[in-house]
Amino acid sequence: MPGGWTTIKEVTLTTSTPLTSKIDTGDYRDISRLSENQVVTINGLLQLQKDMGFDQLRFYCYKKSVNRTFHVMTKSNLMGFEVVKYYIEDTTMQPQACDSFTRLPNDNSILAQKCLHWGYKDGVAEVNKWGHYRYKGNHRIYHRTAFWKDHYYFSIRPDIGYWCDDNRTAALSIGDKFGIYVR
Repeated sequence: MPGGWTTIKEVTLTTSTPLTSKIDTGDYRDISRLSENQVVTINGLLQLQKDMGFDQLRFYCYKKSVNRTFHVMTKSNLMGFEVVKYYIEDTTMQPQACDSFTRLPNDNSILAQKCLHWGYKDGVAEVNKWGHYRYKGNHRIYHRTAFWKDHYYFSIRPDIGYWCDDNRTAALSIGDKFGIYVR
């Protein structure tokens, strides 16, 4: 995987009971100083995109209790660019999941293998889409980003939960790691 990734959110748990409050910042320059429960809002990420020009996203998590790693990056093509546009700029069109990302070498997740089951659009589940039609607000990139209803999720939102290829029931452990990156 070529380098050049900028971290927009990264958490390595130091306790199995992390903070459950969320603090927003609209300034992407705060990224390097973010605490576990802070997130940059979409407006801040949109400004980062304008200043930096990123067109790819990478999602990573490892949770000891499920012993799996979810690690994908959006492709550098039209389908991948649509994912970035959806999460950063425009939620009117949920992008297709399959063929929009690449599984990275350490990915052994069930979620990444089942992209046809991703998404929730207009009350219908398993529609081969990124995200969830109800989560279009300022935190959409952090919550139910990759999501197979009632089975497997990726979420890195402190006030909702840290989910990694699990369905919200797997225990958190010290050392569990979650991250979102751009380039």
